[in-house]
Amino acid sequence: MRRTFLAVSLLCGLLVGLTCSTDAAGPGEVAPTFAAPTLDGGQFDLAGQVGKKVVVLDWWSINCTSCVQEIPALIDIAERYPKDVQVVGMNVDSFILKRVQRFLQTQSFKITYPIVIDAGLQIMKKYGSSILPTTVVIDKKGKIAFTHIGYKPGDEVTIDAVIKKAIAGK
Repeated sequence: MRRTFLAVSLLCGLLVGLTCSTDAAGPGEVAPTFAAPTLDGGQFDLAGQVGKKVVVLDWWSINCTSCVQEIPALIDIAERYPKDVQVVGMNVDSFILKRVQRFLQTQSFKITYPIVIDAGLQIMKKYGSSILPTTVVIDKKGKIAFTHIGYKPGDEVTIDAVIKKAIAGK
């Protein structure tokens, strides 16, 4: 029993070490800005959104079931707050982008927000996570208002409440 506890404790410590970085920004801190390519061939620049909209960054992969389950909730948020919120999908798949595009074409939903390519996880690491999905809400002042790791149906209620507060400037 003691040996199992020590092994689990060691494993958890290693996982925490992998997912947490002293250089990573967390809630209440200024969100690291970035400019990165999008799936459609464009460019997304976070700095251009600061002061204008609340930004929701959502890291996901086509191989992550809970990530894909969360996408319709994010589409709904983007459509309900078009003037106040910019949702950005942060895709971490490292294979050919056409595979991601083909996958999205087979889904019952259509993503209406930009999808940034973060295949090397460089942007995700700046936000202190390596677990999918990770959703980060950035207020209009450019500070991280909320970080949520994982997804299960109903989590969008909490995320939506944070977004409403951020829109109101609270």
